[in-house]
Amino acid sequence: MKRTKITRMWAAVLAIAMLLTPIVSFAAEADANTKVTAADSTAGSATQVVVTPAVPATLSTADVQKFTDEFFQQDKVKKLAPGAVVSVVKDGKILLEKGYGYADEKTKKPVDAKETVFRIASVTKVFTAAAVMQLVEQGKIDLHADVQQYLGEAKLKNKTGSKLTMEHLLTHTSGVQYADSSELIQLNPDSNSLLKDVIRDHMPEITTKPGEAYSYDNFASMLQGYIVEQVSGMPFNQYVDKHILDPLGMNDSGFLLTPELKSRLAKSYIPGSTDNTEFPLYAFKPTVAPQGGMLSTGADMTKFMLTQLNGGAYEGGRILQSESLDKMLNPQVSIHPTLPNMAYGYEFYYHHLFNGQHVVLKGGDLPTHSSVLWLLPKQNTGIFIIYNSNGPLRDMYLEAFMDRYFPDSSPKPEFLKPTKEQLARYEGVYKDLRIGMTVSTVKANEDGTLSIRYFPSKYKQVDEFLFMSEEGSQLAFKEKNGQIEYAYNPLFNPASWAKKLGPALKYEDVERNHPYRAYIDGISSLITLHVGEDTDEDELELEPEEEMTRAEFAELIVDYMDMGYSYKKPVVADSVNHEFAAAIQTVVDMQMVTLDKSGKFYPDKLIQRQEAADMIWKVMQSLGAKKKDAKLSGKTDAWAVEAVKFMVANGIYGPEVKKGKDGSFNYQSHKPLLRQEAAAMFYKLIFSTEEAAK
Repeated sequence: MKRTKITRMWAAVLAIAMLLTPIVSFAAEADANTKVTAADSTAGSATQVVVTPAVPATLSTADVQKFTDEFFQQDKVKKLAPGAVVSVVKDGKILLEKGYGYADEKTKKPVDAKETVFRIASVTKVFTAAAVMQLVEQGKIDLHADVQQYLGEAKLKNKTGSKLTMEHLLTHTSGVQYADSSELIQLNPDSNSLLKDVIRDHMPEITTKPGEAYSYDNFASMLQGYIVEQVSGMPFNQYVDKHILDPLGMNDSGFLLTPELKSRLAKSYIPGSTDNTEFPLYAFKPTVAPQGGMLSTGADMTKFMLTQLNGGAYEGGRILQSESLDKMLNPQVSIHPTLPNMAYGYEFYYHHLFNGQHVVLKGGDLPTHSSVLWLLPKQNTGIFIIYNSNGPLRDMYLEAFMDRYFPDSSPKPEFLKPTKEQLARYEGVYKDLRIGMTVSTVKANEDGTLSIRYFPSKYKQVDEFLFMSEEGSQLAFKEKNGQIEYAYNPLFNPASWAKKLGPALKYEDVERNHPYRAYIDGISSLITLHVGEDTDEDELELEPEEEMTRAEFAELIVDYMDMGYSYKKPVVADSVNHEFAAAIQTVVDMQMVTLDKSGKFYPDKLIQRQEAADMIWKVMQSLGAKKKDAKLSGKTDAWAVEAVKFMVANGIYGPEVKKGKDGSFNYQSHKPLLRQEAAAMFYKLIFSTEEAAK
């Protein structure tokens, strides 16, 4: 039988893949001052609920100063980050621009809004988008033209037959398969890499038609920066300095960590560490990173906010025309008219905190920094927060700020009353476009609601393609050619839509009553276990009882991750020319396996069940999974006991593992793993282990 190569790849460690994406936490209950009353409803419609908001406080210098001071005096807030800056502007005036806590906890150096330098992470993307829009205004970039004309020697890998435009890049609808394919963080602070080289070496494939679907896209912003270089004839950082930072007097901002900025850089701290462990100084790849590498101060960001809210001008300096700002501050991509996703450069995360207001924002995350630029254009109000750790501090502040000054006054929707049969079109398995291992299942209920696996809430229909829970969480869908194609649930993942998967593949050699049939069917559209020599889907073969090699399982787990291969070229001693060399290099880079002293992986050796368990356990640990206990029987090597206990405790196995009379489980750790058993493992991992990642 011919072994068909699997094409899905893992790009980097999962934690790196999520960098520069805001961490979202969620409001749990309505404000205590919110009064909810129910009115009579007409036949065929749901109850109209009118919300009487709390009386908003006056957003003034004195009040916001007092409010913010009291917020940062809370012990639970102090534990989230050693130091922070908050800036608030309204009607062209600075209401607050203040530092809290320490830029260096060891020396007790306080944070100063004017002096302390922070890494602003993905808020950088707004500056990159502004640079692009300047060149659009000058007629040097056409938003709707194929961007290949601006790329010089760099060549797109576009398999869709549809052009990629600048508008697609600005709205994160490029269709790039692995948008996080480069290693962003360089632990060597003196490392140096050019933007053009990273673009050339890490050009991903475009596999979804550009403009069709939204998925947060670091590569898109990096490519924008490269295009700015190509079109302007200037290095990206020099262009931004000359055309954005200098006109606004942002003299303490930039992309290069100069000795002067370095001396004022806030120390970085590992989130969750009990003693605020300091993170070492690092650099970016590329060194000038348009997707997230800018440095700034709270005071400089205040100037930028005022510019954005003033039609592109600040104290005599203008960086954009108001028409360009309109496109940056208003929705350009929305899965539903009431649930926007992207403007040009800005985004619409945190829908649950908008309180019915027009809010546009840009958040950012690094391993040790979180930030957000939050604008209410119709209220002429802006907020900037940044702190030297990573976590939900900004969420807590924004929720309290909005409830105090802009409490929710929007009416609750009238819910429709569809039948279960009418909702059947929304049912299915949806796979996240950005992080493929993230899968959700939507089910229609007898009471005319939708449920999402692992979420306790039921979603009631508000409009065609739009549903809402009693708590206000939204769930939206998009159709293509009359069929539901995408879903979006900000609670599940605010950073991308999810694609509805097709029906299970049909394997000729898996009978209807096969004991592993449900597992094989369940993951066949998610993970490629094995296909036969004939690629016709009606004649696929699995060979379910065939034993797997170490290389095959490496490819399988990379396929499960669905984030791309490692960015490194294969160098493992006995695997460089192997069919699955890239997957082997990936699991080695992710430290899922340890090579022997000679640097060998032994790719064609059969993989033991305990070895497979250990690889899965290491992946789950990277996601925050905790140790679990289980009673084992049979022989398991000491190095694999922790992994096997995790698998048993979470039920990540198939019918081959049974519970003994004494309550113990023989995992058959030394037995070679069969393909059907791998199917059961991954089915349970994806669909049946709600607690596995906790």
